[in-house]
Amino acid sequence: MHISARNTGFTLVELLIVIALITILSGVLVPSFSQYISNQNVKLAQETVVSDLYTALNRALSGVGATNQNLKFWGISFTANSPTYTFISCGEDALGDPDCSSYINSQTSEQLPNNIVVRTSVDILFSLQNGNAVTCSPSNCSVRVGPSTGDSGCMEIIVNGAGFISKGTASSCI
Repeated sequence: MHISARNTGFTLVELLIVIALITILSGVLVPSFSQYISNQNVKLAQETVVSDLYTALNRALSGVGATNQNLKFWGISFTANSPTYTFISCGEDALGDPDCSSYINSQTSEQLPNNIVVRTSVDILFSLQNGNAVTCSPSNCSVRVGPSTGDSGCMEIIVNGAGFISKGTASSCI
C-alpha cells in the first residue's frame, strides 16, 4: 500500500502576497481613519459648544442668579486658541450695555476633545429680560472650533441677535 505524501498549507509566495496586500491596505486605511477621528472630535466640540450655549440661554431665561440685582446677562466667553471657555454672568453699565469688566459669576466649562480649540475670541451674552443675544446684534456672532493646527477642518456655531443658536457647516479656521 502506497501512502502519498501530500503537502497541505500555503506556499511561501502565497503568504508573501497576503502580507503585501495587508501592508498596502493598512497604509491606505490608517490615514483616512485618523482623519475620520479628527473630524468626529471637531463635530463633538461643536455639539458641546452648542449645548453649553443653550445652557447659558436657559440660565438667562429662567433667571438663575436673578436675586443679585446687578445680574443682567448670562453667557460664555470664548478665547481664541484655547481648549476651554468660561460661563459668565454680567451686569450692565449706565447705558444699559453689558459690563463684564468684573464677572459676577464665572466657572470653567469642560475641556474640548483632544487637540480641538476654539478659534474665535468673542463673548456671547444672553439677556435675562428676553433671552436676546445682546452681543450679537445687529449681526450674528460666530464661534469656530477646530484642530489646534492647520487652517481647515473647522465647524461653526452661529448665534443671532434673537438668541437663535445654529450649527454651521465646515469652514475655514481663519
